[in-house]
Amino acid sequence: MPDDPRLIGNPTAGAAKERTPEAGISEAFRMMSGLTQALADMGRSPFFDFGAFAGSYRHNMEAMSEASRVSMQGAQSLVRCEIDMTQQMMADLNEAMQLMVSAETPLARAARYAGLIRQMSERVVANERQMCDMIRNCQREAFDLLHRRALDTMTEIKEALEKNERHLAHAERV
Repeated sequence: MPDDPRLIGNPTAGAAKERTPEAGISEAFRMMSGLTQALADMGRSPFFDFGAFAGSYRHNMEAMSEASRVSMQGAQSLVRCEIDMTQQMMADLNEAMQLMVSAETPLARAARYAGLIRQMSERVVANERQMCDMIRNCQREAFDLLHRRALDTMTEIKEALEKNERHLAHAERV
């Protein structure tokens, strides 16, 4: 019903459902299927293959979906890594606090404290390097997916143009 306020500008009316990335992807594929059917219903042109166009578009959407999935997994891994690093840092700080109240001589405490500070600094640098590597690898994987799809799209366009050229040449002979 078009007059239903839940369908027009009131997203909170009615049963509220939380949208997930999977729901958005499923919705996009349903829309793509509808577009494919609409193009097929328009009829086939001998000079333009609507099915090939729709198939190419579907492959592009699948590649975007896969790149998004890779990025999301990378973000989740990054958060898990950050949690582990924070827990380690808290353990290091706890050790430093215990060292400050220990019964050692001030000189022995200072020497142990300097060693602890050095270990913490080295760990922070190693952790940051690890996180940078994780981000770089995730970005590279997502980019490679999209790059491969872009190259495939160019190949599909070239093949479609060559096919159209053959159809035109055949039509001129007839």
